[in-house]
Amino acid sequence: METKIALIGTGGTIAGKGASNTDLTGYTAGVLGLDEILASVPGTKPYGPYTYTQFSNIESSDITVNHWLELSKLVQKLVNRDDIGGVVITHGTDSMEETAYFLNLTVHTDKPIVITGSMRPAGAISADGPINLLQAIQVARTPSSVGKGVVVVLNGYIDGARDVSKCNTTNVATFDSPLVGHLGIVQDGVAHYYKTSTRRHTQASVFDVSKLSELPRVVIMTCYGGMDDMVPMSVVATNPDGLILTGL
Repeated sequence: METKIALIGTGGTIAGKGASNTDLTGYTAGVLGLDEILASVPGTKPYGPYTYTQFSNIESSDITVNHWLELSKLVQKLVNRDDIGGVVITHGTDSMEETAYFLNLTVHTDKPIVITGSMRPAGAISADGPINLLQAIQVARTPSSVGKGVVVVLNGYIDGARDVSKCNTTNVATFDSPLVGHLGIVQDGVAHYYKTSTRRHTQASVFDVSKLSELPRVVIMTCYGGMDDMVPMSVVATNPDGLILTGL
């Protein structure tokens, strides 16, 4: 049976538009629909067929834990289908690594799950969205992507969800894995892997969110020199389910 690639749109710069084709930073994110984005990408037909889901169309800085929970359930539902061979998600870069890692921990499958986006809006000179999306689809169709966990694909590189970080606010080469390096590259329409993560993920993960309607409320607080004790006390007074302190 011929399998499909499930495309999921969430918004972000890859769905953004500026006032002119030289406007690389002063643009509005989350404007274009998934079908409009794909229409701007040549060469995708050989890697189809596709299904389309417009999950959201927001800046990724606006994403919440509820979005992550619902997105995880959607991806799980798709990969459970026999006719789906892989999933590609278009996403804003501000919270891309967090979304990728959440899915890496909560979606149980060996099928490729690829997240991509762009640093420049659609229509901008040298926009990187089309090539990133094409290469993300190519990675999802590469047989060796099976079992690799959730990966992030931008600028020709493949990074594992656990280790990837956004390292620059404007550079198209922003995504890197500083501690372990890239997992591989995309070249001539094929994913080439040079390493793989040995940490538990996806199919081997112990986390199950399928029956959860919400996640526990956990607060993350940064500590700093001279911090007034009223700051942590006021946070504790809200009675969170958990508290994470990042030390000095």
